[in-house]
Amino acid sequence: MNIKPYINLKNTSLVAVATVILLGASCLKKQNLEEDNLGTVVSPAQIATAVSAGFGLIDYNDIKVNEATSITLSQTIQDGVTQNLEQQNVTVLSVNNNDASLEIEAQAKIFTPPDSTNTAASIFPIVFTKYQGYAFRNTSSSDGPIFLFQLMQNLALNSCYDDGDYPETCHNLSIVDYDHKIPFSLASQHRSCDATPNNCFIKAKKIEFDLIRKYEIESDGKPKRIHYTLVFSQEVPFTAKVLRYCTRSLYEIPGVPQKILADLCYSVNNYTFAP
Repeated sequence: MNIKPYINLKNTSLVAVATVILLGASCLKKQNLEEDNLGTVVSPAQIATAVSAGFGLIDYNDIKVNEATSITLSQTIQDGVTQNLEQQNVTVLSVNNNDASLEIEAQAKIFTPPDSTNTAASIFPIVFTKYQGYAFRNTSSSDGPIFLFQLMQNLALNSCYDDGDYPETCHNLSIVDYDHKIPFSLASQHRSCDATPNNCFIKAKKIEFDLIRKYEIESDGKPKRIHYTLVFSQEVPFTAKVLRYCTRSLYEIPGVPQKILADLCYSVNNYTFAP
C-alpha cells in the first residue's frame, strides 16, 4: 500500500502572511530543518513500535456509541501567533466493525473558530476498508471529520520505507513518557482526578522524528523534510487517544525569497466518554 499521511498546509494562508513575515521576522528560529546531518536512519519497524506503544492496542471495538471528541486544526507561521483554522466536534452515532470493514456514522459540526453559530451539525457515514486487519478510509467517504487514529495508522504503517515510488527515510526518533495535565472541565471524567480536579494529570507519551521525502526535491536541491510530533494517551476515549498530531516543515511560497517555517497541528481540546 502507498497510503501517505493526510496533512497539508493551506497555502492561501501562507501566501497571505508571507509579506508580513518578511517585514517583521528575522531568520528562522527554533528549528534545525536545514541541517544536513540527519543522524542514524530509523527503521519503519522502530517508528511503528513507538507509535503502537503510545496508542496501545488498535481494537476498533473500543470505539463506543456516543463517545465524542473535539479537535482543533491550527497553523503557526515562523514560530509566531497560532491561528485556529478549523474545529470539528464529533459524536459517534453508530459503529459496525467486521472482518472486511469498519463503518462509523458520526454527527459532526465543522467550523472556523470562534464562530460556530451559523454551522449546523451534519451526519456523515464513513467507511473504512480492512487491509490485514487495519481499517483505512475509503476515498468515497473522504468528506466529513478527520479521525486522528487514521492519520496515526497511515504514518505508522506506510512511512520510512526507502524503496518503491515514494522512497523516504526517518531520523532522530525521540520517545518521552510524561504526565499530561488535563483541563478542569475534563477532570470529572477521570476517577483519578477526584482528589485534585484542578491539578490532574493522565499518563501520556510524546513521539518525535524527522521524515525525509526523497521523492520530493525542492528548488535548493534538498528533499522535503518534515518533523512529526505526536502525543498519545491511553486514558481517554478511542477517538481522542491521539491528543496531538503535528508537522513542522519549511515551505516555498511563490514570490518569497526565503522558505517559510510552518507548523500544522491537530489537537484534541475536549472529549466525552460513552455513558
